[in-house]
Amino acid sequence: MSRTWLDGRVCLNPAVCIPGDGLVQGNPLLNFPNGEILSFNPNPGFASPGITDRFDPDYAFGWGKKEANWMFSGSLQHELTTGVSVDVGYFRRAYVNLAAVDNQAVSAGDWDEWVYMVPEDSRLPDGGGYPITLVDLNPAAVAVPQNVTGNAEAFGGRMESWHGVDLNFNARVEGVLFQGGFATGKRTTEACAVNAALPERINQGAGGLTGGGDSVVPVEHCATETPWLHQASLFGSYTFPYDIVLSGTFFTRPGTPRLAVVPVPNAVAEAALGRPPTETSIAVNVIPPGSAYGDRLNQVDLRIAKVINTGGTSNLRASLDLYNVFNANAVARERYTLRNYLQPVGVQLGRLVKLTMQLNF
Repeated sequence: MSRTWLDGRVCLNPAVCIPGDGLVQGNPLLNFPNGEILSFNPNPGFASPGITDRFDPDYAFGWGKKEANWMFSGSLQHELTTGVSVDVGYFRRAYVNLAAVDNQAVSAGDWDEWVYMVPEDSRLPDGGGYPITLVDLNPAAVAVPQNVTGNAEAFGGRMESWHGVDLNFNARVEGVLFQGGFATGKRTTEACAVNAALPERINQGAGGLTGGGDSVVPVEHCATETPWLHQASLFGSYTFPYDIVLSGTFFTRPGTPRLAVVPVPNAVAEAALGRPPTETSIAVNVIPPGSAYGDRLNQVDLRIAKVINTGGTSNLRASLDLYNVFNANAVARERYTLRNYLQPVGVQLGRLVKLTMQLNF
């Protein structure tokens, strides 16, 4: 549990003023703002004995009740010519019996919707400046939570599915080996009905693609669909005279999904709601999850190896490995808070050379 407080000169009336002293002036056991404590207590059951989270027995027990997924696939394989084959497959996965957490201490009518204008910023979609809808629990409804995890179908249902296509090939021709593949797929989620019935899910991140880690999810982001995400890999090797083997790999992968986490000032929320917000220190992901991605990761690795006979049954295997031949430097990790938005905090590992000697006997 966290409460927002202001350690400063607070005048309760013209005759009584509390100077800032580094200590909280007020009673944190009271659920409403008092003294230097500016926010409501979002969890009145904090530090109190009692069970606040449980499972719906009809969801926790029984055959076919828990979360599961159905997977369907089909593939075709064909030999194009001697030593050359290709394989094409389609895959689909659909999730069923997805869970939803219902705080039975409150109802959907206890939540107030309000509109927040995203700050204008050229790094955001359309330059920012667009409205998003958030929710906040009415202070009169704050109570000890009674969270019951059950089937989302009881509240309108959730949907999540993935489908994709794989293309693989294998070729062995005159000492040359080539193997590789291409894969693409997309994921779709939808939780609009269950979010409307259980608005508390919105402030919990909602999970899956519709979540943004610890950030709040706007009402508009209840349904998401990623673009087709492509990746490919290739491996090849060739044996030269004198048992010298040259091999290499190449891969390309999509970058990591991007968020844009914006802190919402309490004063802005209070002005929109007409009262102090129950949820304080709000951080909201203002772009649809799965709609933006970082730099693609592309890399080429090479190896040259030779087996040297040392007599008898022993031999020496020497190899020289060169990783990330072209020293690609795609950004692997970024900051997603608006203040330092897209500032790199990690890049692809640089070029690396490794020499290996292995004695077999």
